[in-house]
Amino acid sequence: MNTKQKIDKIEKNVELLEERLLEKKPDRFSAKDIYIAFFGALVVGFAFTFNSLLIQVVKALTWNHVYILIAATVFILLLQIYFIGYLRVKGDPGRNLFEFTAKRLPTFYLISLFVAALLIYIYGLNQFLTDGEWIKALFAISLPCAAGAAISDLLKKY
Repeated sequence: MNTKQKIDKIEKNVELLEERLLEKKPDRFSAKDIYIAFFGALVVGFAFTFNSLLIQVVKALTWNHVYILIAATVFILLLQIYFIGYLRVKGDPGRNLFEFTAKRLPTFYLISLFVAALLIYIYGLNQFLTDGEWIKALFAISLPCAAGAAISDLLKKY
């Protein structure tokens, strides 16, 4: 390896360190991100599952409320994905907004639904609710779980 190759290698390493430490650009979406999102959703979901008013609120929800909850969840996820992740990689070749969002949005939303269903079932909240109310509870708890899944992307170490 000649001197020019060594200098090029050092420059690449410095750029990589700058990218990771100073700019905190997110890595490509991987299985690790899915695990981190799962635990983020779980931690935030715990707080809402144990709310003493949850059953009463769920029983009072109409289906219009549920549709608004779904839309709000998707909107919040889109905002978090854009402001927390995409703005840090904007301008990188091969990392456009559609691809960046297309991987994260369905993953975070499905994780939030799974975690919400898991929490409802594990703690027996479904015993207090009818089938329709159980579904309403699922979407009600999935909103904070989705926020937890997406915010964990910000909090992870690079």
